[in-house]
Amino acid sequence: MKLNNSVVADSSAPFKTAHKWATTILILFLSFAGSTHAQSVTISASVDRNSVAMGGQVTLQVVVSGDSNDIPAPKLPGIADFNVQGSGSSQNISIVNGKMSSSVTHNYVLSPTKPGKFTIGAANIVYKNQTYSTQPIEITVTASGQAAPAPAPSGNTTAPSSAPDAQPLFVQTSVDKKTAYVNEQITLSFKFYQRINLLSQPQYAPPDTTGFMSEDLPPQRNYSTNVNGVGYNVIELRTALFATSRGKFTIGPAQLRCTVGDGSGGDDFFNQFFNRGRNIVLKSDPITVEVLDLPASGKPQNFAGAVGKFNISADLDKAQTETNQPVTLSIKISGNGNIKTITEPKAVFQNFRKYDTLTSLSIEKPNYTVTGSKTFKIILMPLIAGNLSIPPVEFSYFDPSERTYKTVSTGSRNISVKPGSSPAPQMPMVSRGQGTQVLNQDIRYIKTKYSPKSAPVALYKNPFLLTFQFIPGLFFLVFWRYSAYRENLYKNTGLVRFTFAYKTASRKIKKLNTEILGMKPEKVTSAIFDILCSYLADKFNVSACGITAAEVRKKLLEKNVNPDRVRKIETLWEELQFVQYAPTQATGEQVTGLITGTTAVLKELEKEL
Repeated sequence: MKLNNSVVADSSAPFKTAHKWATTILILFLSFAGSTHAQSVTISASVDRNSVAMGGQVTLQVVVSGDSNDIPAPKLPGIADFNVQGSGSSQNISIVNGKMSSSVTHNYVLSPTKPGKFTIGAANIVYKNQTYSTQPIEITVTASGQAAPAPAPSGNTTAPSSAPDAQPLFVQTSVDKKTAYVNEQITLSFKFYQRINLLSQPQYAPPDTTGFMSEDLPPQRNYSTNVNGVGYNVIELRTALFATSRGKFTIGPAQLRCTVGDGSGGDDFFNQFFNRGRNIVLKSDPITVEVLDLPASGKPQNFAGAVGKFNISADLDKAQTETNQPVTLSIKISGNGNIKTITEPKAVFQNFRKYDTLTSLSIEKPNYTVTGSKTFKIILMPLIAGNLSIPPVEFSYFDPSERTYKTVSTGSRNISVKPGSSPAPQMPMVSRGQGTQVLNQDIRYIKTKYSPKSAPVALYKNPFLLTFQFIPGLFFLVFWRYSAYRENLYKNTGLVRFTFAYKTASRKIKKLNTEILGMKPEKVTSAIFDILCSYLADKFNVSACGITAAEVRKKLLEKNVNPDRVRKIETLWEELQFVQYAPTQATGEQVTGLITGTTAVLKELEKEL
């Protein structure tokens, strides 16, 4: 009995302890909830570095957190001596005990315009009649020759020749030769070095290669390498370039746009899921190439500009034929070089009539070298019988490795021609006697007598006239239906707004383009923003005043609009708001780009809605 009593007493102890712990946790939770409610909105600002050299960049992040998803975007202070460019925003949403909290990170890229010590003022937001501000930030800008900490890439980043300070991402372009002859292959390599994960597929923009013909050189290479003791995964793309004239040419910078995490995801599942990251544009250095003209000495008369190494061969489709029966001579030029620019070799074919030439092209790219062949099928008609000879066909090219001109030949080809059963075509001749002699008749001969097939039809029986009588009635029916449609349309205000939303927005954009000169950037941006809001409000049949980005996103997704297009509209919305909040940093090209971007977005959205 004592043992049983002791057991009962011991088993009730954990329940008492659990009750005490539950009470304690409930009190802590209520106190935490009360403190959270007391401070529902917070705003903070930070930079990835406080010291930067001229030519470098600083990433400014403004984080706005709260228990609502309709918190407005922050308003930046006037940041003097820096060029400011928005680089997108990301939003993290977490739900705890049924309560939602939101954190929006706004990213900006600051490029200094002069060295010195500067202070970035406070960014602020106004929410429910209360103003929230960040703390000022000090930044030191050193001259380009002085050392400064290397940033994590953000915004437009120029790729260095190596990977200093172990950058997580960078790009390089290079050529296999910086001096080449006209029409000689130059291999351009683009390399993307990566040691962090991306949130989406990168978007590659090839460099400007004005003055060159280009050929892609697949396949894409993927491999790993070490740069300054740091391991990277490398993606390499190659392109063959052929200069079209002599001189110095510049291969422009290549660009790669990618999305990386903004570092605010942490280990929380919801934060990682809703983390849209930040956009980065990596840019390589331009490359100057000197193109030499082909030497004038030793140039053959039949040289037509081919550069590389080539062979030539010829083949007849038959060894025997008859007069006035065609044969096909195939001339094939193959080798390494710009196959597309090869032209038909010049040749004279005596005792043959030459017809149009058919051309076929085959290109291969083994070991990233453009090779292939070009075949010219020449149709010849022997005019006389006998053992005829087709003379050799020569082809000249310039060999850049040996820096000399070379000529290759097919050799002669023999063919046995027998008299044909049909006479050879002869040119018409006029006899010297009196009158006219018929030499030949064309298939479509001229009629010498006119005999009408039937008697003329009376005018009132003309089918065209009878049909024309019904046209006025048809026009009446069309106008009547159109009038009824217009009357029904204007009875429905929402339908009218929906129908004419795009036409109205297009008219406003066209008018804005004519009045943009002399207007301040903030006024132009405000007008663009009003056009965008009015268009969306007309499509949704709501008031344009007070429409929010969250409301627009919700309604677009309800109408099954492509999520990529929804994100594009959100990005445009943010850029328009950014220029309104920081008008001193806006440029004419940026404002013009916003007008063009708005026009394109509305055009794409109109197709879906």
